[in-house]
Amino acid sequence: MMKRPDEPAVEELPPPSIYGINAIFGAPVLGMSTAFEMNAALMRHVVPIVTRAEIPPGDDFDLPCCINYHHWHPNAAMMDRLRKMRAFEGRKNVGFWIGETTGVLPEWIRAAQAFDEIWTGSEWFARILRIHLAVPVHVIPHPIPVPDGFQERETQNRKSGFTVLFSFDAGSRVTRKNPHLVVQAFRKAFPDNEPVKLILKTHGAKLGALDFIKVAAAHDSRIELINKRVEPDEMVALYRRADLFCSLHAGEGFGLHLAEAMREGCVTMATAFSGNTDFMNGGNSVLVPFETTPVDDEFFAPGVWAKPDVDAAAERMRQCWECYDSAMIGSLRRNAFKTIKEKLNPELVLNLIHDRIKILNGDLK
Repeated sequence: MMKRPDEPAVEELPPPSIYGINAIFGAPVLGMSTAFEMNAALMRHVVPIVTRAEIPPGDDFDLPCCINYHHWHPNAAMMDRLRKMRAFEGRKNVGFWIGETTGVLPEWIRAAQAFDEIWTGSEWFARILRIHLAVPVHVIPHPIPVPDGFQERETQNRKSGFTVLFSFDAGSRVTRKNPHLVVQAFRKAFPDNEPVKLILKTHGAKLGALDFIKVAAAHDSRIELINKRVEPDEMVALYRRADLFCSLHAGEGFGLHLAEAMREGCVTMATAFSGNTDFMNGGNSVLVPFETTPVDDEFFAPGVWAKPDVDAAAERMRQCWECYDSAMIGSLRRNAFKTIKEKLNPELVLNLIHDRIKILNGDLK
């Protein structure tokens, strides 16, 4: 194409020759950042160089490797900046996207044209992306390190110290995580001041976002709110302290805390909807029925998500308490551990990533 006389010359960029990954991160939400660190760590096992690059505020962006791994949710402003930096040119570009509703934002559909393929954490969301996107979509689940053997728990006298746990990142939107529904289910399940406890672990909550929980905790000494970041080993200790992990979410792109709780031997209860159904089923978890309802938060893609049945959740929660030392509960816990070990172990995810990188690099040669 002939250049206009007044058009500034554009320097021709040599194609990047370094076999490796530019791991580009731009997602401040805890679940996304945790997934990024996990995947970047695995990539270091299969390519000689993984350059970690957070998207800078200016236009200076050094990307030495031949494959870009973009771990951020696309938006028009970010796409424009990266195009000005010429970050996509001469490289294979992979996006890692996670969604929690049955829809896809229009700007995601437009952005997909700049990518060679999209990765996502669950087959549930992959099916939705494949409806809307013309580029290939592949499932790369979050890797969950698992010990060699299942650790049995002491079940005697658990009724006198039964603990329910829910952990969530308030930055992921309270409207999606529904901590207030967990409180409602807990109080319905245990209305008579039974010797049980509910721990709600979060961080980064905006002013007023947790007022309902604070009021509930003020009137019920069995409810404890932890609003701070904790180290990974502290989170593991919370899982091991809990007997039941309960998530009454509207939607999950994957369900990292659920998978971790299953690994640590918690009985795990969750809405039977979205990404967590990739690894949760009636044989390893307690699933809560739901109705679909239009998404009522403009932060998320239009479509539908779940409205979990709080009464059913309360009934199942109480059954877990009453039957904690039963063979059924023990079977759920052991099956949950087995599922995480078989479907989400790091070696399996590493092989999936390695296969995709080999194919992408083969296309480059």
